[in-house]
Amino acid sequence: MAESFPMDVLVEVLLLLPSSARRRSRLVCRLWRDTVDTRTTEMRSRTRTLVATRESVCLIEDDLPSSSDGSIDLWAGDNFKGMSLVDTCNGLVCMCDNRKPGGAITLANPATGEALAVPPLPLRHAEANWFSYQMYGFAYHRTTGRYEVVHVPFSFDRVWVFTLGESAWRPVATDSPKETYDLDMGIVIVDGATYWAVKETGTGAKVMSFDLDKERITSIRPLPNVLSRPGRWHLTEVRGRLGIAFSHESPRSDKTEVWVMEHAMAGQCTWSRWYIVRMQKTGYLRQHHLTHPNFAHHSQHVLTMRLHSDSGQGYVFYKHKLGNGGKKPCVVVEIDGRG
Repeated sequence: MAESFPMDVLVEVLLLLPSSARRRSRLVCRLWRDTVDTRTTEMRSRTRTLVATRESVCLIEDDLPSSSDGSIDLWAGDNFKGMSLVDTCNGLVCMCDNRKPGGAITLANPATGEALAVPPLPLRHAEANWFSYQMYGFAYHRTTGRYEVVHVPFSFDRVWVFTLGESAWRPVATDSPKETYDLDMGIVIVDGATYWAVKETGTGAKVMSFDLDKERITSIRPLPNVLSRPGRWHLTEVRGRLGIAFSHESPRSDKTEVWVMEHAMAGQCTWSRWYIVRMQKTGYLRQHHLTHPNFAHHSQHVLTMRLHSDSGQGYVFYKHKLGNGGKKPCVVVEIDGRG
């Protein structure tokens, strides 16, 4: 029925809704979701990209030159010593104090200086580990308007969820035997779902999904065939979609293929290769890396970073324009390591 509406009429109807109702309307169908994402003011205003290192969070402006070490720094680790970045949502920063058992979570607003300590996890045998921050994800669920922190234990048969405004964490069971979370792959939260990888066994690579709305945990199948080749991979976000970045190194270059999950129906999903990024190597300090959590800046650029060549401290960010305007099915990006 939605298809019978003239597009302009549908847009006018959606604009009459409160923001919270408009976010929930994205669940009606694909047409409504795309209309809210592309034709409403609150969604079109998201024109800037956040990138992060362990020590800082930076905002990439649309008019950033091709290379810059002066991007807008939203937060620096010196303000919260001993803490590591988990993620950012809508200007809020989620940090983890690795010195506390299980990692202690703090949410902060760099613009106002406000900070909120999240109650500790109800874990009896938690230990302090430098990698605790890698076990957390931070999300804003657009359809409900909730901010949520998700904790995936190293050995898990459940995950823990904390909703901002509530008083305690709550467990969500996986309904399967314990598995081991692969820290190196990272946690990615995209459009209301949390994704993480399981340590490979004889069955090969495995990625789990936690639906923040239905609070249901499932595995993602199939995964891209490229994961069966020698190399390394990690999860990433690509323009609001789940991506897998697979890298293969050679003495002179590092080739990364970025595969994006496009459709998921009846427990099955399809993947498309959106990017091939070749980075030439000319020395460790000048080697480029894709930025995190976002490396695709709108549809026109790919973002990379490298350590500052003079001091070896801090990062220089680079914006690489895509030759064909970022159009699919696949974009090849060649990056000179001397940049």
